[in-house]
Amino acid sequence: MIRLIMLTDFTETFSYRLQRGILQYARDNHEQWMVCRMPLSYKNERGLDGVVRWAEEWKADAIMGKFEQDDDLQSFIQRGIVVIAQDHKRLFKNVPNVTSNYLDTGRMAASYFLDRGFNSFAYCGYNEAVWSEERCRGFRKGITDRSNGCHFSLFTDTLTDEPWRNNDLKLIHWLQSLPRRTAIFCCDDRQASVVLSACNEAGIKVPADFVVMGVDNDELVDELDEPTLSSVNLDIEQGGYAMAQMIEAIKQTGQQGNDIIIQPTGIIPRQSTNTFAAVEPYVQKAIDFIHNNLDRQFTITDLLRHLPVSRRLFEIRFREVTGFTPHNYMIRHRIERFAQRLLSSALPIKEIAFDMEFNNYGNLIRLFKTYLGCTPSEYREQHRWHGITIQ
Repeated sequence: MIRLIMLTDFTETFSYRLQRGILQYARDNHEQWMVCRMPLSYKNERGLDGVVRWAEEWKADAIMGKFEQDDDLQSFIQRGIVVIAQDHKRLFKNVPNVTSNYLDTGRMAASYFLDRGFNSFAYCGYNEAVWSEERCRGFRKGITDRSNGCHFSLFTDTLTDEPWRNNDLKLIHWLQSLPRRTAIFCCDDRQASVVLSACNEAGIKVPADFVVMGVDNDELVDELDEPTLSSVNLDIEQGGYAMAQMIEAIKQTGQQGNDIIIQPTGIIPRQSTNTFAAVEPYVQKAIDFIHNNLDRQFTITDLLRHLPVSRRLFEIRFREVTGFTPHNYMIRHRIERFAQRLLSSALPIKEIAFDMEFNNYGNLIRLFKTYLGCTPSEYREQHRWHGITIQ
């Protein structure tokens, strides 16, 4: 049996998804793991010495936690306890870190917005947190590598465990200073939810005025937000799996492990980014119609009934804005929506297809393979832990 202490914030989806990866590792290797979920308040009340004493009495094999740079982690190591630091503010040099590929996460968000025609960008993050700073750097690099002369604005706040209260007016004033049709990338879903709340408070419409994206794909938070929040998904479960594997290796060999770098897997698009930076109002109206009706079958003729423009002119303008024909755009996003539902639901594949009014199942399989390179069943198996979007 492996006894692991997780000293972290259990209100975040990150810790829950790490545990799913640990569970999968235990199942794959037919092992028993015992996980103690220790809240950060325990360390705050009793100090690190109190955590060390508890770990020793519990006979812990390892501890993964949000530590501060001045914490004496050797106190654990001297007792034979493997220590892994959860990337919190700065990376540790003397113990392995559970961290992430922050630069690629930022670049991925930049590409998503650039592909949708935006040329005004903003980043909302935290001060003195490496993961926020590096995501911002990747975001800006992704923009400048592909486009010159774009507008960019930055807002940062102090990283605390307190709910959003003190800087609401400061954030609202910043949002009101941004040009209309700005794409806002936030350091995580928590900060993105704050931005959405501030937009609602200020009468700013998302996605009509701004589009907003977070990181972590915290499904409960993202689906409860109004509008629902798009997010960069991270392969956190695989990080948990690798962490469990490394703990066993360190216990067996005594050798120091390497950092676990969690990779971004793609964008999970929701309502907060369901738009392009379109100047023609009827193109924007068409995009809104498509995204509001992804779960049902419709034709371009159905769409045109809502637009005061000829089919020929509409198709020309739509392609100029999005790079796709209306039909291809609709099919791509219907397939994307179907792929999301494969991962978020345990329903049989044919039942999901029927619910979304894909009446020709054979044609659906063909289209799915065209866009995603595999069958729906293969996709569900390959991405059982996470979702990706069509890039």
